[in-house]
Amino acid sequence: MRRIVLMVLAVVAIGCGSTDPGGGTGGVSPAKAQADCTAYLSFYCTKLISCIADTTMADCLTLAQSAIDCAKVVSETSEVPLCKAELTNATCTGLVSNNAINIPAACKMIFLYP
Repeated sequence: MRRIVLMVLAVVAIGCGSTDPGGGTGGVSPAKAQADCTAYLSFYCTKLISCIADTTMADCLTLAQSAIDCAKVVSETSEVPLCKAELTNATCTGLVSNNAINIPAACKMIFLYP
């Protein structure tokens, strides 16, 4: 259960931005950003459950979707492709260590809310 709570905290670090720290919006419509957010949560959970025993895709997605409401996303930063690349290349040891989930820097605050 503790690992699942850590997943939620890590997911919250992904979304929840109100502005793009880099000043851009990724140039996408709200509908595209919402679709990308939903796809990203699935991508994120697929990677995470490969590293954390006793965690199912359903559990991860439920927690991720409760932490990030993709329906309210209005845009995304230009960091989404870099974030996916960093997650793809992340090792389980780098992603999960000392009972904490380490989100790559490019993955923080990538989905924007009004």
